Amino acid sequence: MKIDGYSRGFQDGLSRAATWLHEEADRMNGPFAKRLLNDAAFSLGIERKNLRKGRRSMAANNELTSENDNG
Repeated sequence: MKIDGYSRGFQDGLSRAATWLHEEADRMNGPFAKRLLNDAAFSLGIERKNLRKGRRSMAANNELTSENDNG
């Protein structure tokens, strides 16, 4: 299955952002800061995995939930 250029670029961007966050976490001294950045990178990885499998993004699910809760 081929993906279009935009989707491929978006997924590559998520991967690069996750890599950057992990690298920044390695430079941090505080354990909370390290954990926060690594968790953010992990979330981006999950988002990329879901996009590759054709699932809806976590952000879209949260927006739908908040719309349903408000009215």
